[in-house]
Amino acid sequence: MGVAKGNIQYPPLQLIALTIIMGGVLGMITVQLKKEAIAIDLTEEVNKALVFSGLPLVNVSFEGRDGIVSGVLTKEAQPSQIIEAVSAVDGVRYVDNQLVINEVKPVVFEEDILEGVEDVDFENGLYVPRREHPLEKYSLDKVKFAYSQLTLSEEALPVLDRLAKILAQNSQIHLEISVHTDNQSTALGQIASSQSRADNIRYYLIEKGVTPAQLLAKGYGASRPIAANDTPEGQEKNRRVEIRVLKDR
Repeated sequence: MGVAKGNIQYPPLQLIALTIIMGGVLGMITVQLKKEAIAIDLTEEVNKALVFSGLPLVNVSFEGRDGIVSGVLTKEAQPSQIIEAVSAVDGVRYVDNQLVINEVKPVVFEEDILEGVEDVDFENGLYVPRREHPLEKYSLDKVKFAYSQLTLSEEALPVLDRLAKILAQNSQIHLEISVHTDNQSTALGQIASSQSRADNIRYYLIEKGVTPAQLLAKGYGASRPIAANDTPEGQEKNRRVEIRVLKDR
């Protein structure tokens, strides 16, 4: 019951306190939602900026307007230009550079290894993987990436660890790691993101003991769909990682 003073009724103190607390909580929720929306928008704008600048994609995360840029790159990737491009995006306040330079030297592959890379089959506009070698049947369905990131999912690591062990024990095998996307962005963005992800898988396998000369990383973007891109199910199938044996002798 309210407290009466003369003819005026005042609400109980508990109700006033609850109203203040609820207002504060709602305010905090609103602020957090705005920060998350800003972070999502900035991440998308940063990825666009990197693609349009011809720079490789990296892991980008934001807390409000403050960003963290991470990933493994070669010296040729010009990490300083990546940081400059991210910092130049409108709305970015601060960028924490956590990029790591990988000292793995580029590998020059023998011509006989590369001869069959572009020899592919299509039926009714869809790419048909050959999978003639037993290793090509090794399932990489669990090798996924976080949205708009290079970060491998936790469930991908055991799959890649086993692949690394197989390759380390069979140094005569050379293979192509290919990453594919759906058609939900520009062709340039599809190629850039898939190539960066393929490179990231290659770096991971090398860290696990695979000889660099055994691995060729290739991002094909949306150029090799295995399903129609007009349904979410088809798009999910097209977002995939494949391996193709180039040499086993």
